[in-house]
Amino acid sequence: MRRLTGDKVFINVGSHAAMPSLPGLAEAQPLTHIEAWTLDYAPSHLIILGASYVGLELGQAYRRFGSPVTVIETGQQIMSREDPDIVEAMHRILSEEGIQFVLSAEPFTVQGRSGEGVSLAVSTPVGAQTIEASDILIAIGRIPNTTGIGVDAAGVTLDARGYIRVDDRLETTAPDVRAIGECAGTPQFTHASLDDFRIIRDNLAGGARITADPLVPYCVFTERFGARAYQLPFLRVQLSGWQWLALAGDHHPTAGSRGGATISASPAELAGPLRGAEAAHGEREKRLGRREEG
Repeated sequence: MRRLTGDKVFINVGSHAAMPSLPGLAEAQPLTHIEAWTLDYAPSHLIILGASYVGLELGQAYRRFGSPVTVIETGQQIMSREDPDIVEAMHRILSEEGIQFVLSAEPFTVQGRSGEGVSLAVSTPVGAQTIEASDILIAIGRIPNTTGIGVDAAGVTLDARGYIRVDDRLETTAPDVRAIGECAGTPQFTHASLDDFRIIRDNLAGGARITADPLVPYCVFTERFGARAYQLPFLRVQLSGWQWLALAGDHHPTAGSRGGATISASPAELAGPLRGAEAAHGEREKRLGRREEG
């Protein structure tokens, strides 16, 4: 064992793909978003568990590589956070490409091994069915890498989901111990983790930055994409030559109920208003002391 000591400790251990408690799934050695990038073949049939962003992005990619793709989702719709019209458009686009969706489905057993042949049994509103495929991929979310790393011995506490408890300065319950990124419950994007670093860096230099009320953009990287940015007024834009750019008021499923507008414009026509919104946000950040200078 090697012991390292320091005046300050920063925990940035990230997260990993969640594995549902499903009989036979672990033995099937399913793909995650990590292994999906390293396959050197196109599956003869790929089952994806989860119809959120990663599942849809990889599903479309492998469908375009030539693989039949079946997406299994326990909910009643794909992309559970999004507004109904966005969901309908994305569902239609991907279905037209040949992706099969099984919604309101509860998987109850897996047999076989991914890469060699698997059989997935699911219950649906119309009855049980068995889906045969060559490979299976899980994309139902992520969990923090905090199990078994001994944070409790240092006086660092976790919440009920295993995330490190931090305040709005990313300080943990232990003195001089801070947590960064996904393990601290930060939105699971590289740019969000980078902002955590900036907050801690500036505070160590005497600043007073906090994580409250962030502007966090994100995008679904399918072709014909959708994008959101938390804390912006709800706006839907249809761009010439593009498909959808959706900016919503927050990350709640009901954000669209606040009302919105559809705008037809070229990217050049839209650039000015978006730059104006960005500048206004920058001024607000400066007033709050959270904007990075230089």
